[in-house]
Amino acid sequence: MDARPITLDVNDIHALQNKRKSVLHLPFELSPRTQYSSGELLWVREAAFISGTHFADQAHATHADGRVIGYQASMNSDSMGLAQDYGVKRTPAMKMPRFASRFTLAIEAVSIISLDQITEREARLTGVWFDGLHYRGGRHPVRGTLNRHANALDAFRDEWSSMHINTDYSMHRNPRILRLAFTPIYQNIDEYLAEIEADVSPAL
Repeated sequence: MDARPITLDVNDIHALQNKRKSVLHLPFELSPRTQYSSGELLWVREAAFISGTHFADQAHATHADGRVIGYQASMNSDSMGLAQDYGVKRTPAMKMPRFASRFTLAIEAVSIISLDQITEREARLTGVWFDGLHYRGGRHPVRGTLNRHANALDAFRDEWSSMHINTDYSMHRNPRILRLAFTPIYQNIDEYLAEIEADVSPAL
């Protein structure tokens, strides 16, 4: 079984970690339906600090191949500063290598909807961040912080607008969206595939 990468930002990673995300929405024209199918696996790319050193002593490593990996979504400013002090450069999400990925998405259903079909429930399935008082989405034009909203749908719309402002995917154009419903697997893609292969292999 083959798998392809998909890049998620820090907020999406937090939603996965907290089991709040089970749907992805992608602009249809940029992501034709034929590119995705039910049963397909996607491995998640995210920003991380990946050491170039392979430690023989696994006690000094955080990954099976002997490297130390610090995932930005799980690090505070002190730990990111420490990584930089040791000369470990930040690897952008788009360049994350497959071995370092820690999340796999199993696609359950693929459909095409329009932007105005997204409901409050659907918006919550995207993993919109709730801080205990407000749903957060979109950016303040001066401070750059996430805006506060009374419901998830408004937060989703604000976030979508901030990503697709003045494009064919702007809110007022009501664009077509590719909807991917998935089950998150909290495991590296190759480790997961190895387990599947072991389960189906005949006993010797």
